[in-house]
Amino acid sequence: MFTILTAQMHLSAQDLSSDADLPISDTSPANVPNADSQDAATTGGVDAGSPAVAVVEVAPQVLLPSDKEQFHLFLLAGQSNMAGRGPIAPEDLVTHPRVLSLNAGGEWQPAVAPLHFDKPGMVGVGLGRAFALQYAKDHPEVIVGLVPCAAGGSAISSWTPGGYHPQTKSHPYDDALSRTKLAMQDGVLQGILWHQGESDSGPGPSATYKSNLLELIGRFRQELAAPDVPVIIGQLGRFPGKEWNEGRYLVDASHKEIPRLANHTQFVSSAGLVDKGDQTHFASPSARVFGQRYYQAFKWEQMLQPTLTLAPSQENTRNSEGDFIQLKSGKILFVYSRFTGGMSDHAAAQLVSRSSSDGGRTWSDTERLLVDRGEALNVMSVSLLRLQDGRIALFYLKKTSLADCRPVVCYSSDEAKTWTPPAEIIPAEHVAYYVLNNDRVVQLSSGRIVVPVALHGNVGEKSQTDWAGKLTTYQSDDGGVQWHASQTLQPAHAPDGSRVHAQEPGILELNSGRLMMWFRTNAGEQYQCFSDDEGETWGATQPMGLASPTSPASIERIPSTGDLLAVWNDLSHLEVEQRKLRTPLAVAISQDEGQSWTTPQPIASDPQGWYCYTAIDFVSEPLAGHDRSVQEKQVESVLLAHVAGRQQAGQHLATTQMKRLSIAELYRRCGLPWLLESRRIWDVPKHSAFTDLVRFQGQWFGVFREGASHVSPDGALRVISSVDGQSWQSSAVLTHATADLRDAKLTVTPDQQLMLSGAAAWHDRSQHSHQSMSWFSGNGTDWSDAIEIGDPDYWMWRATWGPSGEGAAMVYNVGYATGKADGPQARLYRSADGRNYETLMDDLGVEDNPNESSMLFDQDGTCYCLLRRGAGSQSGVLGRASAPYTEWTWSDLEIRIGGPHMIRIPDGRVVAAVRLYDGRVRTSLCWVDLQAGALTEFMELPSGGDTSYPGLYWHEDRLWVSYYSSHESQDNDFLSAIYMAQVAIPGSH
Repeated sequence: MFTILTAQMHLSAQDLSSDADLPISDTSPANVPNADSQDAATTGGVDAGSPAVAVVEVAPQVLLPSDKEQFHLFLLAGQSNMAGRGPIAPEDLVTHPRVLSLNAGGEWQPAVAPLHFDKPGMVGVGLGRAFALQYAKDHPEVIVGLVPCAAGGSAISSWTPGGYHPQTKSHPYDDALSRTKLAMQDGVLQGILWHQGESDSGPGPSATYKSNLLELIGRFRQELAAPDVPVIIGQLGRFPGKEWNEGRYLVDASHKEIPRLANHTQFVSSAGLVDKGDQTHFASPSARVFGQRYYQAFKWEQMLQPTLTLAPSQENTRNSEGDFIQLKSGKILFVYSRFTGGMSDHAAAQLVSRSSSDGGRTWSDTERLLVDRGEALNVMSVSLLRLQDGRIALFYLKKTSLADCRPVVCYSSDEAKTWTPPAEIIPAEHVAYYVLNNDRVVQLSSGRIVVPVALHGNVGEKSQTDWAGKLTTYQSDDGGVQWHASQTLQPAHAPDGSRVHAQEPGILELNSGRLMMWFRTNAGEQYQCFSDDEGETWGATQPMGLASPTSPASIERIPSTGDLLAVWNDLSHLEVEQRKLRTPLAVAISQDEGQSWTTPQPIASDPQGWYCYTAIDFVSEPLAGHDRSVQEKQVESVLLAHVAGRQQAGQHLATTQMKRLSIAELYRRCGLPWLLESRRIWDVPKHSAFTDLVRFQGQWFGVFREGASHVSPDGALRVISSVDGQSWQSSAVLTHATADLRDAKLTVTPDQQLMLSGAAAWHDRSQHSHQSMSWFSGNGTDWSDAIEIGDPDYWMWRATWGPSGEGAAMVYNVGYATGKADGPQARLYRSADGRNYETLMDDLGVEDNPNESSMLFDQDGTCYCLLRRGAGSQSGVLGRASAPYTEWTWSDLEIRIGGPHMIRIPDGRVVAAVRLYDGRVRTSLCWVDLQAGALTEFMELPSGGDTSYPGLYWHEDRLWVSYYSSHESQDNDFLSAIYMAQVAIPGSH
């Protein structure tokens, strides 16, 4: 239930315009990459380029829930970039019935810009409202309350008890406490959003900034009685033309390190965001995007909260070292070690299980006994494995005495209802103290089962004198009936020859078929060794590059991507001799089979915590509410179960917690691209192909050729439009009575018209084979007649607007020779209006049938051209030229490409979408190294066969890709269809 209050708000013209540094619009091409690439469709559908509003008067209703648990509060703290200095647009004044803000008088009102009041003549659009709108969208059952407390220009020294800030004549910390406590009378504090540090970038303050921020976080949590409240920390803006000084780098390093040092804290990248023109404050579109990034970080923090905590009790002293298995019924079984006789590894323990019927979101309240210890000291350390023959194998350690600890295995043929008696893996004649960690046993693609163990002591001896350990494996080639030992039993040595500990090994089969073994050491990092014969022999041990204490790592392959996921105690921020404690616990991804890893991302970082012995499993489930046209029908998550103890004596291994993390969010946090979805948006014609994509007047416009087949006389150009990028409608169809129209491209002209360019393939080729053409529209629906452009038989493939060197923008186009051409293979054209072209270069100087191309202009005017070739080696080339673009240098990419298109994304990197032909045709996204002249694939889109020819556009902090493909044609009544992909490409964290 909600109670209703009424509030009225007045904004004067002075409130909106009195900041002398506030421009009317900050979305001009000079300020924002891709001009409207971050427009207001992000937060409400109003174009971010709209002018500021002078006077606004609204009288909405303010709803407060009667149950304060339904009122979720967020403290906005920091300095001016949290307060917001971006120009206000109409969309920033649209009220949301469930998003409120606490005004200067301590009253709730609709959260519209400006939220803050620290400097009334300067306040504008900040990040808080965009955060709240996204939170409200994902939490329809609650009302969101923002508590604005930022103070422009405030140093962190003023965020102390009694601290005073002269610019705003305020006490930032004291005021924030009093205002938040007032708000907490109505609701519950859910998070603190912090953006600050510009005022602490001097030599002195920057040196102590990290400790001061840690103290502030601790004080906030203590004073607000919210010890676990998440704190989200945003990166300072890094704007062109204003280099960071050493102090700002120190502040940035502190921001990044806080999540390793304080639990429930997250860092938000500002990569690719732009300033409003003052090199200090975020432009309004960037502030909105920043708010969404804050929300993604908050969402990630919420994901990190455990779905199950197995805490100890007086009778159940420790819960640890478990593993998952997915049953055919859809249930997930988790089997773990339940200790009853103390905390020691030698205390009494049994194996019990819990189950989940909803993909690991919730778990059964009670455990079920699976394996009792019998007369053994204990049974512990579980590995569960689905065998290729369908059985489930349960591996665990049976510790009979301190001289006899060996792995055994049971099998189930009825989905874990019953189990065979335990069978020994290591025979009695090899009795000794072995350690098999949890979640370690693998079955190779060949069918061989491999069990990695560390031997501590000597076979047959009752005294264990070698806790440093020796590494080996046991193998079975008959489904676990018979086992044999590896020929290698080796200790580990550092590069200088000194011995290091070799404990708790794990195994992974690499794509090459080679086996990688990794293990914990006392050398400050994980070590590894390799086998080229499925474990029969192992090579020498060597450092692996994962900094850690003496604590195990867990590594598994992510099924949907083939990348590797590592979970371990990342202590790379410490010197080797300081790497002692098992906190924080972090994750990282490798896309090159473990040779390198992304920047580690903490997932548990309590300074007093103790994290280790992680089990990993992956679950997929249908994406609810999506039809068959959506390629990504599965939502993949990773389940993690790990020890989450405390550093106090007797509590290290007492508790196990489970987490369920979205793979998409995991990739986002690791700074890696992720396919959000690929949706089939048009499949009515028999054959649809050759796409392009643009935003115009606040909505999407796409274009493609449709016809009876890939080459047919009935080719027409269909223009489609969409408000949300999901639902599309036809806006126009362009035809020609005597030609097949092909390869349409869309651009927006400087005078704000849509320009569509393409080529007519004449039915009658007795005189000419092709003629390039342009059409123009002010609304996307009504189009001019076709205008012939360029020379006959020169196919002008993609128009790109760039500098002229004389002030006004020009459109450039590479035209390539077709069948009737009598001249060079490729020419460079330019035009001031897209109607009348001149030949800038008669011969572009590229041999071997150059044809399809994409051009890109840097801010300094340098032009790059990605060009396909159809003869000789057929490899693509990358060209570079400075104004006036009459002298080019070309680099051979040494890879065959088709239908190229490239754009620069906001963080400065260049993405190309191409068809790749290296044995398997597909549409792929690639990084372009403009300096090295190299193309590197980073994502394959759902595609195949007749495919590619993409349109690219950056919008809503993601890359949108239109393309065509025939990979679904066998199951449908079309030869090819049009698809729209959305790809998250995070900035570097």
